[in-house]
Amino acid sequence: MSPDIEWRVGEDADQETIAYTTPTRRSRRSRWMVISAIGLGVGLGLLYRSIQEPPLQPIEPAPDPTVIESPPSPLSTPESFDAAVKRDAQYLASMGIQNGVAFDPALARLPQVYANWYAALQNVYGGWGSPPFQRLYGVLERGTLSDGVSWEKMVQFRRGDLYRFTRFYRWENDRWNWVLPDSSFWKGMTVKLSTSDSGTIGPITIEHPIEDVAVIGPVFDRYTHAYQNLCESLKCPPPVDPERLWTPGLTLSITIRPMIMQPVVHERSGTVLIDLPSPRVVGYYDDANTPGDPYVAMAYATLIEPVVRLASGDYARWETDDGGELFLQAIVVWERTRLGEELQLLPLFFPATFPPPAVPQIVSWRPPVTTRQYYSDLLHDESLVPLISLWDWLEQGDRFGSLQHVAVNEAEAVVAFIAERYGEDHVVRFLNALGRAHALDEAIEAALPVSFGEFNRQWTKWIAGE
Repeated sequence: MSPDIEWRVGEDADQETIAYTTPTRRSRRSRWMVISAIGLGVGLGLLYRSIQEPPLQPIEPAPDPTVIESPPSPLSTPESFDAAVKRDAQYLASMGIQNGVAFDPALARLPQVYANWYAALQNVYGGWGSPPFQRLYGVLERGTLSDGVSWEKMVQFRRGDLYRFTRFYRWENDRWNWVLPDSSFWKGMTVKLSTSDSGTIGPITIEHPIEDVAVIGPVFDRYTHAYQNLCESLKCPPPVDPERLWTPGLTLSITIRPMIMQPVVHERSGTVLIDLPSPRVVGYYDDANTPGDPYVAMAYATLIEPVVRLASGDYARWETDDGGELFLQAIVVWERTRLGEELQLLPLFFPATFPPPAVPQIVSWRPPVTTRQYYSDLLHDESLVPLISLWDWLEQGDRFGSLQHVAVNEAEAVVAFIAERYGEDHVVRFLNALGRAHALDEAIEAALPVSFGEFNRQWTKWIAGE
């Protein structure tokens, strides 16, 4: 083994020293440690080589990345309920009514005639508008039914006043649609409101669904007001009790049936039974004097005939004795002519058919004309029935052949003649005498300052146009 050489360099560059070093002898223990490490490594290598590798898995190609394109504009937000109510209120007020509102009856499982009638309620007159200094509409109540239909009791400006009604909405095609009234709103429980026998104009009773408690007051007020006005103008019998306005003589029993379209009137032993649609469906004005209030029209339409019978002086006698019935009905027609403004909505509730939704509005109702020229033309080519024979016409009219229309027109012409020649107050006197009279001449002479013979002569010349 050659010796190791070690170089040593001092700080002085001229001094270099070469030193000879002798290697150190390794101990026996160190050798064994080296040999053991080598053996251990060889053993581990042989062990790992004996373990079989798992088979290689096939490498699948990576999927193409999904490209999400941004929409060209923000997604539309579903229409809110409040936005739908506002939309319909603005439509009614914006003269869009010229096209009319139409409703699909299939959604509510109702007949088409009901859908047309409900549309006519909204379209009549085209009278929705914008108030000058108030909000267009307001919401008073709202709720949701079990089938998902939502409803709102609201008030909107119409024909110069606020109109109260309840609208129903159904969610379809990402928007709320105004639909026909839903019968499930009314659960079937009812309550009664009555003036009882101690009232000044009673008794009047209204039975209505409990859901209509908040809207039944205007119906009651309109009926009591119409009853009072009719009885005062037609001079119902004087009151027995001085604290009452008049002797009632009959009882009014009103029942609210939500889904009917027109009033139904029955009479039984001095009680007039009247069925009416719900005020939530029909609606009403804040002020009953607003032209076109529907419950004012229905009140007068259903009360005119019973109050005329009451004002005849003997309400009960017409159930067993129909002498003079043609003149009683003629005065009903005459009274309608005096109430033309209040009755102008009658085509909505007593029509032959309802107009289709495309018709923008119902033509305003006009009462029969009661002038001499009208009846003179009407009866000009007819063979007149003797006036005295008109009294028992319903019993003996068969002996005159097919002159029913002539007899009816003659009776109306008699009333028109009395009003024109003697004044409207004498028509009322003629009515007040009918209940106690047994013949036409008796009623005429009790009401007019003239004999029946003279009256007949004057009427004959009048109807002939002389």
